[in-house]
Amino acid sequence: MEKIKHVGNLPQWFNISKFQFLRNADAVVWADVLGTLLSLREFNWSASGYDKAAINEIFAELEIFDAADTAWDRPWLSYTTDPDNFRFRSVGALSVSVVAYMALELEQIPEAKPIIEYRRLALDVANGKRVRRKPRMSIESVEYGKRPFFMALREAMKKNGDPKQLTTSRAIWVDMDLPDAILIEDFKAWLAASRRLDFHRAATKAFTRHDFAKWYDDAYVPLALVLSWARATGVDITNGVLADALYPTRRIDSDKMRRTIRPACEEWLCNETRLALAAQAAKEDEQNLPTK
Repeated sequence: MEKIKHVGNLPQWFNISKFQFLRNADAVVWADVLGTLLSLREFNWSASGYDKAAINEIFAELEIFDAADTAWDRPWLSYTTDPDNFRFRSVGALSVSVVAYMALELEQIPEAKPIIEYRRLALDVANGKRVRRKPRMSIESVEYGKRPFFMALREAMKKNGDPKQLTTSRAIWVDMDLPDAILIEDFKAWLAASRRLDFHRAATKAFTRHDFAKWYDDAYVPLALVLSWARATGVDITNGVLADALYPTRRIDSDKMRRTIRPACEEWLCNETRLALAAQAAKEDEQNLPTK
């Protein structure tokens, strides 16, 4: 593997001054930039057929350098408020379309079929229709019927080897007869229990200007970008070169780069950060709209 031991051997497109637009960037820009970085990291460069020259050209022409002008026009920033349909960014009522999808998924789970049949018969009885037999369920079906829908669906997908990923949206019921203080307290308890599941990961907080400043000062974006380029081209960049290239006016040694900055950047570069920023970006965009 080729090893880069001098700053002068970094690709020509890499220039730390190109990232100054991030100094005062808001959540909208950070969300857009992070989405690009994640796409670069997850792309299968080895199977792409691109040679080193082509990869250099791709990185040189990235829109990331124009993010301050092009941000926000991204389809994945879909956290919008729609009061008429009781949707408020990350929380909302189940739509008819979603419930129809859930019903179809439920019908595919063998353990759920006796429950569906029982509900159909019970509904017919309630509506005064004649039925051939009384609706009954086995003890096993009664117990299975208590399972959360998302858990039952996840288990069925695993059992069948279904490659689809479980959606991150969760349906819950809320007793609107109770006062808000009790509902909020109970929701916090449900949320805490759900977060303990290994597939309900999320950023631990909303991000502030202080976080944005740290990301800028520690050069997370240029670091993540040049490391993605290194992986794509099959080269290794020493921590000393990274420190000299990323922090020309600061004294950062290779040990701090290895022990502190690179691990922190890797932790930051994840889908959980992107989604939190996307939700914040949607909120900021709504606040910037002219009042009606």
